[in-house]
Amino acid sequence: AAIELDGLKGFALYADGAAGTADQMYQAIVFTEDGGYFLFAGIYLKGDKKAEQDIQNVIRTFKRK
Repeated sequence: AAIELDGLKGFALYADGAAGTADQMYQAIVFTEDGGYFLFAGIYLKGDKKAEQDIQNVIRTFKRK
């Protein structure tokens, strides 16, 4: 899914952990104008909506200096 953080555009996605694990990862990547990027990731137990939301909320606080 498309995402925007501090004016930078990019993508957010989910990934399941290895077979037999209950892990899930939320990852966001946004790209700078000069070809760089910022990558954010958080791992939580699949189905833990509070942990998923907490990770997303922390990522949304990103600001460049």
